[in-house]
Amino acid sequence: MQKNILPAKRYRMLRGEHHQFHKQVLKEVKDANIPELNIYIAPYEAAIEEEGAANRIAKKWASTPTIVHLKKVRKQIALTLIEHVKADMRLENNTIRKQNARNVKPYCDAYYPEIKRGYAQSSGAIHNFINDLKNKLQNEVTALNLTDLLLALEHAHKKVKTAYNKRLDKIAEKKNIPQLLQLCKATDTKYDHLMARLETLLIGTGYAFTEEPSEDNTPEVPTEYEAYWDLANKINALIASYRRNIALRNTLNTKKRRKKEEEKKTNDSKEMETSEN
Repeated sequence: MQKNILPAKRYRMLRGEHHQFHKQVLKEVKDANIPELNIYIAPYEAAIEEEGAANRIAKKWASTPTIVHLKKVRKQIALTLIEHVKADMRLENNTIRKQNARNVKPYCDAYYPEIKRGYAQSSGAIHNFINDLKNKLQNEVTALNLTDLLLALEHAHKKVKTAYNKRLDKIAEKKNIPQLLQLCKATDTKYDHLMARLETLLIGTGYAFTEEPSEDNTPEVPTEYEAYWDLANKINALIASYRRNIALRNTLNTKKRRKKEEEKKTNDSKEMETSEN
């Protein structure tokens, strides 16, 4: 009946959050000063430092003035195209033009929130938006006179991708930094080795805990084992804190998504009523 170290759900942590979690664990391990764990500290610390260096570089990847400007231009073109479709949806008569706009609108609604987000989300959304307009909605694009806007959006998207990829290549060549995801996995591996050793020590004492620490489930531990128990207690408290933050973030994101869905349904109903009238 031994749970030992609680699952950390590290795969759900944000980039900076993941690095900060490991820094805090490392501090607790160092402060505990347990000789049996010393051999695991140096590799763990090195992995954390390498991940941190990549994190700092990653923050600068999309922040050059040129890339920021190109992204802004691309987003504006995409939003202008969407506004043109919305304007055609507001036509009073149920014309063929309005019907074409009605066919395009679901795609606009689907991609609009993502277009306004960060580089990865917006780039993926705009890439798919362009493909859908070219391959699924080519007749509607022609009928609504959106061809020039679509070409401009495609050109702007290519310019952003080119500038961004050149930036990545330059940084990778200069700094020789591997992919950040690989570094995060490497840090997790060193953490797992460290926690496995700590759990072995806990099991060896016969006092491995079975749930999150609290006043009610903390037994009296012999003095020679207190350091193991205290460290495990602190790490579990830290993990529990991160798990609460992740759960709260997921709850807030769910509420935001549901609110947007409700607003979309309301707006669609109003537009349908207007078109019927």
